Amino acid sequence: MRETFGRAKVRGQETREQKSNMFQQFQKFIGVESPPNRFWPVSAQDVNAAESQIGYAFPSQLKVFFAEVGCGFYAQGVEDSKRKNCVNGILGPDEIADLLIDPECELRPYEGFPAGAMPFFDLGNSSYLLLFPNSPTPNAVYRSNGSTCVSNSLQEFYDHLFEQADFYLSA
Repeated sequence: MRETFGRAKVRGQETREQKSNMFQQFQKFIGVESPPNRFWPVSAQDVNAAESQIGYAFPSQLKVFFAEVGCGFYAQGVEDSKRKNCVNGILGPDEIADLLIDPECELRPYEGFPAGAMPFFDLGNSSYLLLFPNSPTPNAVYRSNGSTCVSNSLQEFYDHLFEQADFYLSA
Protein backbone atom coordinates (compact mmCIF):
# COMPACT_ATOMS: atom_id res chain seq x y z
CA MET A 1 0.00 0.00 0.00
CA ARG A 2 1.31 3.44 -0.87
CA GLU A 3 2.22 5.89 1.86
CA THR A 4 2.80 8.96 -0.32
CA PHE A 5 -0.36 10.61 0.98
CA GLY A 6 1.50 12.10 3.95
CA ARG A 7 3.39 14.75 1.94
CA ALA A 8 0.94 17.60 2.55
CA LYS A 9 1.20 19.47 5.85
CA VAL A 10 -1.26 22.37 6.08
CA ARG A 11 -4.92 22.81 5.24
CA GLY A 12 -5.94 25.03 2.34
CA GLN A 13 -7.84 28.29 2.29
CA GLU A 14 -11.60 28.49 2.79
CA THR A 15 -14.14 29.12 0.06
CA ARG A 16 -17.88 29.57 0.38
CA GLU A 17 -18.42 25.83 -0.23
CA GLN A 18 -15.85 24.89 2.41
CA LYS A 19 -17.54 26.93 5.11
CA SER A 20 -20.48 24.54 4.84
CA ASN A 21 -18.33 21.74 6.29
CA MET A 22 -19.48 19.51 3.45
CA PHE A 23 -17.32 16.56 4.49
CA GLN A 24 -17.16 16.95 8.28
CA GLN A 25 -17.99 13.29 8.93
CA PHE A 26 -14.49 12.32 7.68
CA GLN A 27 -12.59 14.86 9.79
CA LYS A 28 -12.32 12.53 12.79
CA PHE A 29 -9.97 10.34 10.73
CA ILE A 30 -7.41 13.09 10.05
CA GLY A 31 -4.11 12.12 11.61
CA VAL A 32 -5.20 8.56 12.47
CA GLU A 33 -2.14 6.34 12.03
CA SER A 34 -3.68 2.90 11.52
CA PRO A 35 -6.16 1.45 9.02
CA PRO A 36 -8.87 1.17 7.97
CA ASN A 37 -9.75 4.90 7.83
CA ARG A 38 -7.05 7.59 7.88
CA PHE A 39 -6.41 10.92 6.25
CA TRP A 40 -3.62 13.48 5.94
CA PRO A 41 -4.11 17.22 5.38
CA VAL A 42 -3.50 18.76 1.95
CA SER A 43 -2.21 22.31 1.62
CA ALA A 44 -3.55 24.93 -0.74
CA GLN A 45 -0.01 25.17 -2.13
CA ASP A 46 -0.10 21.46 -3.07
CA VAL A 47 -3.44 21.94 -4.83
CA ASN A 48 -2.19 25.03 -6.68
CA ALA A 49 1.05 23.30 -7.74
CA ALA A 50 -0.82 20.26 -9.09
CA GLU A 51 -3.31 22.47 -10.96
CA SER A 52 -0.37 24.32 -12.52
CA GLN A 53 1.16 21.02 -13.60
CA ILE A 54 -2.01 19.67 -15.22
CA GLY A 55 -3.08 23.03 -16.66
CA TYR A 56 -6.62 23.25 -15.26
CA ALA A 57 -8.47 23.39 -11.93
CA PHE A 58 -9.64 20.48 -9.84
CA PRO A 59 -13.44 20.16 -9.58
CA SER A 60 -14.85 22.40 -6.83
CA GLN A 61 -16.02 19.61 -4.52
CA LEU A 62 -12.67 17.81 -4.75
CA LYS A 63 -10.95 21.04 -3.70
CA VAL A 64 -13.32 21.30 -0.75
CA PHE A 65 -12.53 17.69 0.23
CA PHE A 66 -8.80 18.43 0.05
CA ALA A 67 -9.25 21.52 2.24
CA GLU A 68 -11.61 19.97 4.80
CA VAL A 69 -10.19 16.44 5.00
CA GLY A 70 -7.17 15.91 2.75
CA CYS A 71 -6.26 12.58 1.21
CA GLY A 72 -5.85 9.06 2.54
CA PHE A 73 -7.83 5.85 2.87
CA TYR A 74 -11.40 4.95 3.78
CA ALA A 75 -12.06 1.20 3.85
CA GLN A 76 -14.75 0.71 6.53
CA GLY A 77 -18.05 2.56 6.44
CA VAL A 78 -20.22 3.12 9.51
CA GLU A 79 -22.67 0.44 8.31
CA ASP A 80 -19.90 -2.08 7.55
CA SER A 81 -19.44 -4.76 10.22
CA LYS A 82 -15.77 -5.16 9.28
CA ARG A 83 -13.16 -3.60 7.04
CA LYS A 84 -13.81 -4.09 3.35
CA ASN A 85 -11.18 -5.78 1.21
CA CYS A 86 -10.57 -2.71 -0.91
CA VAL A 87 -7.88 -0.05 -1.26
CA ASN A 88 -10.19 2.99 -1.34
CA GLY A 89 -7.36 5.50 -1.62
CA ILE A 90 -8.35 9.13 -1.98
CA LEU A 91 -5.48 10.48 -4.05
CA GLY A 92 -3.62 13.65 -3.18
CA PRO A 93 -3.26 16.43 -5.75
CA ASP A 94 0.37 15.52 -6.51
CA GLU A 95 -0.57 11.89 -7.16
CA ILE A 96 -3.37 12.95 -9.49
CA ALA A 97 -0.97 15.19 -11.40
CA ASP A 98 1.62 12.37 -11.64
CA LEU A 99 -0.98 9.95 -13.02
CA LEU A 100 -2.16 12.48 -15.60
CA ILE A 101 1.13 13.85 -16.88
CA ASP A 102 3.64 11.03 -16.44
CA PRO A 103 3.01 8.21 -18.93
CA GLU A 104 5.75 6.20 -17.16
CA CYS A 105 4.05 6.43 -13.73
CA GLU A 106 3.98 2.87 -12.43
CA LEU A 107 0.49 3.33 -10.94
CA ARG A 108 -1.03 4.50 -14.22
CA PRO A 109 -3.25 2.01 -16.07
CA TYR A 110 -1.52 0.48 -19.08
CA GLU A 111 -4.29 1.80 -21.36
CA GLY A 112 -4.19 5.29 -19.81
CA PHE A 113 -7.36 7.22 -19.00
CA PRO A 114 -10.37 8.21 -21.11
CA ALA A 115 -10.00 11.65 -22.72
CA GLY A 116 -10.67 14.43 -20.21
CA ALA A 117 -10.73 12.05 -17.22
CA MET A 118 -9.10 12.74 -13.86
CA PRO A 119 -8.44 9.84 -11.49
CA PHE A 120 -9.14 10.69 -7.84
CA PHE A 121 -10.02 7.42 -6.08
CA ASP A 122 -7.71 4.39 -6.15
CA LEU A 123 -9.51 1.05 -6.37
CA GLY A 124 -6.24 -0.92 -6.52
CA ASN A 125 -4.51 -2.69 -9.40
CA SER A 126 -4.13 0.58 -11.38
CA SER A 127 -7.90 1.04 -11.49
CA TYR A 128 -9.49 4.36 -10.49
CA LEU A 129 -12.79 6.14 -10.18
CA LEU A 130 -12.82 9.23 -12.37
CA LEU A 131 -14.01 12.81 -12.61
CA PHE A 132 -14.30 14.87 -15.79
CA PRO A 133 -13.29 18.35 -14.59
CA ASN A 134 -13.94 20.17 -17.87
CA SER A 135 -17.37 18.65 -18.46
CA PRO A 136 -20.79 20.14 -17.63
CA THR A 137 -20.81 17.87 -14.54
CA PRO A 138 -17.26 18.14 -13.16
CA ASN A 139 -18.13 16.66 -9.75
CA ALA A 140 -19.90 13.53 -11.09
CA VAL A 141 -18.06 10.27 -10.35
CA TYR A 142 -17.52 7.60 -13.02
CA ARG A 143 -16.16 4.07 -13.17
CA SER A 144 -12.75 3.56 -14.77
CA ASN A 145 -14.37 3.09 -18.19
CA GLY A 146 -15.50 6.72 -18.03
CA SER A 147 -19.03 5.96 -19.18
CA THR A 148 -20.81 4.54 -16.12
CA CYS A 149 -21.83 7.16 -13.55
CA VAL A 150 -21.45 6.04 -9.92
CA SER A 151 -22.65 9.28 -8.27
CA ASN A 152 -23.95 12.58 -9.57
CA SER A 153 -21.59 14.53 -7.29
CA LEU A 154 -18.57 14.02 -5.06
CA GLN A 155 -20.64 15.00 -2.05
CA GLU A 156 -23.14 12.24 -2.86
CA PHE A 157 -20.25 9.82 -3.49
CA TYR A 158 -18.59 10.56 -0.15
CA ASP A 159 -21.92 10.44 1.72
CA HIS A 160 -22.51 6.89 0.38
CA LEU A 161 -18.87 5.91 0.96
CA PHE A 162 -19.12 7.02 4.59
CA GLU A 163 -22.01 4.58 5.08
CA GLN A 164 -20.65 1.63 3.05
CA ALA A 165 -17.03 1.64 1.91
CA ASP A 166 -17.70 -0.47 -1.19
CA PHE A 167 -21.11 0.92 -2.21
CA TYR A 168 -19.72 1.86 -5.65
CA LEU A 169 -19.43 -1.82 -6.60
CA SER A 170 -23.22 -2.05 -6.86
CA ALA A 171 -23.93 1.53 -7.97
